[in-house]
Amino acid sequence: MQFEQFAKLHGVLIDEARPVDRIQRCPTVEHPRHKNGAWWWDGRRGWVSAWDNGGDIHWFNDPNQSWTDADKRAWAARRISFRSAEDRKHEMAAQRAGVILLACKVTKHGYLNLKGLGEVQALVTPDDDLFVPMRSLSNDLMGAQIIHWESEERGVDEKDASGHARSWRGASYWAS
Repeated sequence: MQFEQFAKLHGVLIDEARPVDRIQRCPTVEHPRHKNGAWWWDGRRGWVSAWDNGGDIHWFNDPNQSWTDADKRAWAARRISFRSAEDRKHEMAAQRAGVILLACKVTKHGYLNLKGLGEVQALVTPDDDLFVPMRSLSNDLMGAQIIHWESEERGVDEKDASGHARSWRGASYWAS
C-alpha cells in the first residue's frame, strides 16, 4: 500500500507524498476544501491525522523496510537540529518585536477607526503601522503582528493627520 492510499483510508487527502522535514497540512475526505488534515513522511515511514475524524495519529511503516536503531537515532538528530533552528527563529522574532516595541508610541490608529474602535489607543510604530505584541501566558514577548497602513487612495474615507487617504494593506506576523 502506498502512503497516499494509507492516508485516504484514514480520511486524509494527499496529492503527492514526498519526503518532508515539516508537518504538512492538507484537505480531508470530509472537508476537501479545508486543511483539516496533517501528514509527515520521510519516504519510508510517516503518519497522518484528520482533525474532523478526532485527530488521532495513524502511523504508516513500509513493511519491506524495518526501522533500525540507526534510523531512529538519525531521525532524532534531525528533529533536534530542526528544533534548534526553530528556537533560533523564535528568539529572533522576540528580539525584533522587542526593538520595535521600544520605538512605538501609544496613540489612536486609522485601522482601528475603520474597525469601529476609533477611541481605542494602541501601539503605533514610527512608520505609522499598528503594532500588536504577542505574549506568552507568563507575559514574555514572543513576537508581534504588524498591520501596515498605506498612504494611497483605495476607496477608504479615512484620513491621516496630513489629510492623505489611508488604506489597510496587510499584516506581518512573527511568532515563536
